[in-house]
Amino acid sequence: MNDLSGEFELGSNKTVEGATNNITIHGSLSFSGTLTMTLSNLIVRNLKIDAVTSTEDAMDIRFAHHVCVEHCEFIDGPDGNLDVVSEANYVTIAYNKFFYTPAWHPLPGETALNHRFSNLVGSSDTTMADRGKLKVTYHHNWWADKIVERMPRVRFGEVHVFNNYYSSSGNSYAIAAGTEAKLVIENNYFENINDPHIFYDGETTAQIVATGNEYVNVTGLRHTGQGTAFVPPYPYTLQAGPSVKANVMANVGPQ
Repeated sequence: MNDLSGEFELGSNKTVEGATNNITIHGSLSFSGTLTMTLSNLIVRNLKIDAVTSTEDAMDIRFAHHVCVEHCEFIDGPDGNLDVVSEANYVTIAYNKFFYTPAWHPLPGETALNHRFSNLVGSSDTTMADRGKLKVTYHHNWWADKIVERMPRVRFGEVHVFNNYYSSSGNSYAIAAGTEAKLVIENNYFENINDPHIFYDGETTAQIVATGNEYVNVTGLRHTGQGTAFVPPYPYTLQAGPSVKANVMANVGPQ
């Protein structure tokens, strides 16, 4: 079977892996614990998740920690492609492709075709329980066609964004730092997009450190400063910005 349809909720200590590069889930996947029972030790890899028939995120991660999502393709999430919210922590998102197609549809009750918002970290400016959590790493991902914003948009979290490729022309913004967000943005390749990284609505409590990035035919804002953000607490190797595009395009998605 190469296709599955529906909305799937998964528990702790699970690996969900496509046995080939041709497995598609039509719907959504949810790693959703509760305040009293968090999920942990979750891996998703080698899947295409086409959410055009859903009314949810293509994937959401909430009340869960130690989660890895890699080598997947996220398509047409009506509310978002992959959101990390509700006290989720220690999440790695790597070698994935995010995009929208002409088949995308708005959420119920919406008429404007503008909610192509890919990746949210932290769902509310007032969710103080997220403080000290939402530690997320994005590396070697491709934000591709027709995404308007949230690549990602962050509240509260410490988020490391390195060696990713951005090519969603016609966008509003790419990366946004909101309430109390701390972002380290390193050696990414931004091409043909607007506002590569911003303080969302001029947020004064956010911090951005941006170094080593490649900007090709971009317009708009490249906000930095307001603090030193954080030092990623793990070893990692940075590719030089100019080499990121080819590497990412060759290696993202199911393999």
